[in-house]
Formats: sequence, structure tokens, C-alpha cells
Amino acid sequence: MLSIVELDFGTPKSAAKQSVTLSIDGREVSAPAGTSVLRAASEAGIEIPKLCATELLDAFGSCRLCLVQIEGMKGYPASCTTPVAAGMKVTTQNAKLGEIRRGVMELYLSDYPLDEAHGDVAAQTELMKAAAAVGVGEVRYGFAGANHVHAFVFEREGQEAAIQGGATQQRTNPLFRERDESNPYFTFDASKCIVCSRCVRACDEQQGTLALTIQGRGFDSAMVASQNEAFMQSECVSCGACVQACPTMALTEKSLLALGAPERSVVTTCAYCGVGCSFRAEMKGEEVVRMVPNKDGHANHGHSCVKGRFAIGYATHKDRIVKPMIRAKISDPWREVSWNEAIAHTAREFKRIQAKYGRDAIGGITSSRCTNEETYLVQKLVRAAFGNNNVDTCARVCHSPTGYGLKQTLGESAGTQNFDSVMQADVILVIGANPTDAHPVFASQMKRRLRQGAKLIVADPRRIDLVRTPHVEADYHLALRPGTNVALINSLAHVVVSEGLVKQGFVRERCEAGSFAKWKTFVGEERNSPEAMQAITGVPAADVRAAARLYATGGNGAIYYGLGVTEHSQGSTMVMGIANLAMATGNLGREGVGVNPLRGQNNVQGSCDMGSFPHELSGYRHISDEATHVRGRARWRVQGPLH
Repeated sequence: MLSIVELDFGTPKSAAKQSVTLSIDGREVSAPAGTSVLRAASEAGIEIPKLCATELLDAFGSCRLCLVQIEGMKGYPASCTTPVAAGMKVTTQNAKLGEIRRGVMELYLSDYPLDEAHGDVAAQTELMKAAAAVGVGEVRYGFAGANHVHAFVFEREGQEAAIQGGATQQRTNPLFRERDESNPYFTFDASKCIVCSRCVRACDEQQGTLALTIQGRGFDSAMVASQNEAFMQSECVSCGACVQACPTMALTEKSLLALGAPERSVVTTCAYCGVGCSFRAEMKGEEVVRMVPNKDGHANHGHSCVKGRFAIGYATHKDRIVKPMIRAKISDPWREVSWNEAIAHTAREFKRIQAKYGRDAIGGITSSRCTNEETYLVQKLVRAAFGNNNVDTCARVCHSPTGYGLKQTLGESAGTQNFDSVMQADVILVIGANPTDAHPVFASQMKRRLRQGAKLIVADPRRIDLVRTPHVEADYHLALRPGTNVALINSLAHVVVSEGLVKQGFVRERCEAGSFAKWKTFVGEERNSPEAMQAITGVPAADVRAAARLYATGGNGAIYYGLGVTEHSQGSTMVMGIANLAMATGNLGREGVGVNPLRGQNNVQGSCDMGSFPHELSGYRHISDEATHVRGRARWRVQGPLH
């Protein structure tokens, strides 16, 4: 089920820049070429009933509710699969369309159970909203006969008995399936499934696990997990994409069934990993009912992993501390106090410690899971109020090598691309990262691109999932020995230089000639060749050469690296080597390329941008810069240096 506040436009947004103008219900509407009639109407405020369509998935056209009339076109085409055209005249509402939609909806409802126990939740489903929109007052087909709803069916004993209204006999319903409660986070009630395939498509298109399928044909069709297994025994990874896609409550969060329908929605950011997925926390009072990935989130586009969507118990756990507590000494029990008392006590203690042990006796540590504003205030507190530079952050061990390495080579300490850029990559080089485990939502996007035909090179001592997983296989796995990252990157660069694969035009226009010449001479030395480095890295020279050629000549080449690069002692050197390789091959400055660090927390970049390191103020201005001190003193209204 989608968020209670989001409007679903039915089909994905068209990326076309050219617009076309058409008429919908007598209104002139403009939309990008390639937009579906369904989306164009929805964006214009004209709602067309739908069930199998959602903007999170490609159009499918199976539910037959979104039918429209188009002047000059035969029949009643599905608006979700019909693209707009210039001059097109569309009718979305008339007596005939209403009759067709009501008939279709009655068929759905004739094989759908009423759920009085969860009526408030059912009322928010797309099925019930669509039924109300088309105006179904009764189901003329009845509820008897073949169905998927009841465990047993009743039939008359013989033709004569049926004519005379005689006795009935009970038999097991072969179409009925028991509710699957095996997954701890959601339930699957097959009796509520209308076989719209949204769950199957979500698993394929969004998650890329392909754990679901439609089994059987016609009225026997049913959605199943893997080889008709329970969800927990199947290949399902519990990402919840199928649950969000389901329009009928066939797949529903257990928390939603237990707590009831949410009343409001609050946008927040997941802090579990470095992707930083945007979510809508669906609330009932002050209790979180469920987490729904925000379809407008730039990092996740309405998708999530199992942790972000379902691991929310900490929010209301009995052990969570929600009130300030203080104690005079470590042997005393904690005592709950008001915020005013807690703040006053803390300030007094800070002053006492500094008076006794000196100004540098206290400091602060910022979190890369906090917002930029919160992080900025902490480092400002340390510098302006504490009067020292004793501030640091967890990014010290994951981002600082990137910050230094990219600053030295590219002039900026941030990665060069957003996550969506991977969809334009032709060759993807993953170094020291395991995206499917550490950044699963981005990994789903990466796998989507790989299934579309992008090539993959993995440089990692481990055989991570991306080396070989269903529908994805690395073209080269450079299984280097731990600690030999720089040796490997230099040998890749050696091939680029020695085999004439340098993008001379890019280097001439974008790079510093003197620095490039020194780098080219160094990596071109025979001691950096794959053959010479093979004894150090353990990677066959032939594989290194082939991988280097693929990266340099395969089109848009994108490098993604993780903590397997930055948390080594030579992390900064390796980052510089990565940046130099990207520049030499011209893989910077456009979509689908770049140098892309995969971080450990959701706001590592922001925490460093805000000045969390002791030697740098916000904006990476060095603490020794007097001009920065002058500006800072004026803005912060403090005397003396900013320390």
C-alpha cells in the first residue's frame, strides 16, 4: 500500500524534453512526449481509476480499469499503455466507460473477501478507493461458485437435487491457499490477490531479486514466491517493494494490521547506511505504524531495504531513553530531570572541568547521521563556546581519505555523481565495496543497469555477491591481496598509458600538463606493469590488462569505491590513484562516469562540509587561514581566534 499522502500518477515520468498538446475531457493539456495518457490526465487533476498501474513501475495494462475513449481510435485503449500524441482527443468519463469499469470492478469484488476486522486499513487500499470511484453499489455476479476466498466450497448433490433445492455437499477448494505468515514483517493473504502482477514487477524492476512470479493460467493464476514456497523459505529479501506495490491488502505490513490505519505522515531520512533513503513515517498519534519509502526521494525513488522499511522497533522500544538524565558521579543511579536542569547542569560541568584542567579538557564529536544544521552547531559550540578545536567525526576513518585525495586531484572533496548517474554507465568498476550488503538500495539500481547490459569489474579480495548473482555476473573479478590497492590501480593506469588509451583531448583541456606528465612517466615505468605487480597483488596480469582496456574503451566508465579503499593506511593515495585513472580516461564531467565513494553513514559528506574536523572550518577552510578567522569572529560574535 502506498503512502496515505502521496499521489500516484500511474506511470513513470517521461524524460523527453519535447512536449505535445492534447485534449482530455475537453481541456487542453501539455505533457512531455512519451508520457502515458493516464499520467497526463493525473497531472492535470483528472483522475482515471486504475489498479495495475503505479508510477514506480513500467506500464502493464492488465486491470482494464483505466480504459478511455480516443477519437479516431478503435475500442477502449488502456490509458496506462497509450502514449500522448499531438492533437489527441481523450474522453475519460462517459456512460459506456462507466459501465465497463463497473463490470470489471464487480468481477474483482466477486472473488474478494470482506475484511471487517481491518476495515479502516481496507478503506485506504487502492481497490476500495477504485470501487468507490467507479460507483459499484452491488455485485451482480454474487459470491458463490469458483473462488479463491473460501477454504471449502459447497455444491448440490446431482442435477435433480439442484433443481429441487436439495442438500449440498462440502469439498476442499483447490484454489484456496492458507495465509502465509512466515515473514516476520508482512503477511500474504492470497484470497485478496487480484493477480495484477504489481508485486512481481516490483520485485523484478525495483529490487532486482526476481523472487516472485505468476503461476498458472486464467482463473487458476496465482502469485507465488520462488518455487511456490513460503516467503521466508523463498529468495525474498524482505525489502517490502511488493508490499508497497500491492493495491488490495494481499500483502500487508503486520504492524499496519496490529495498529490500524495511520493518520498522518512525516518525511524523514533513514540513517542505517550511506544511501540516505527518504521515508514517510506513517503515524497514528505518536506511534509509528509503518515506514513508506518516499517516491520523491532522490536517493531511493520509493524503494528501500528490509532495515529501512521494517527495522523500526527502536523508535518505541521500552529501553529507549526519551527524557534527560543526570548523575553526580558514575556510582550514582541516573535521575530523570527537566531539560532546563539538564542543560544547566551540563554547562556548569563543562565550565568546572575547563577551570580545573584547562581549556582543551573538553570537546565534541559530531555524528554523520545528523543533519547539516545539527553538525554545524556542534562544531560552532566547540570552537566559539569551548574555545578549542577538539571536534571530530566518525568520517575521520571513512571520508577523510576521500576528502584529501579528491581535494588534491579534482579540487573538491566530494564524489562527482549522484546515485542516478549509474543508469548511464556502460562500465562499472567496484573497488573495496560490497553494495548489495552495505548499500542495498543503490545496489538494486546498479543491478538494474547491469541487467540492461552494462559491464562490471570487481576489485575485491572477497567474492562479493556482485561477482556472480542471479542475472548479474562480473566480467572480471580482480581478487587482489589485502593491502595492495595502490599496486593494482597503478597497474591499471600502466595499461592505459602504455597501450595508448589515454583520452588526450580530455587531458589537454581539463588537466594540468606538468602534473599529468609526471604521473604518466611514473605509472608508465615497467615496475608498475601488471606483469611486475602480479607477484604483489596476486591478480593475473592478463585479467588486469583486459579490465583496464574495458574501463578505458567501453564507453561511460564509473568507479564506485568503499571502505575497502578508504580505511586502509594508503587510503588517500588510492583515492588519488582512482581520480587520476578517471581523468586519464576522460571519465569525468558527465552522466554515467565519475569517482563515487560509497560512505558508511547517510550524511558523511555533510558532516565534513560543516567543519567537523579539527583542522578545518566549514567549507574546508583551513584553521590557519586568518581571513576565515576574521569573518568567523564577526558572524559568531566572539572575541579572539576561532582556534
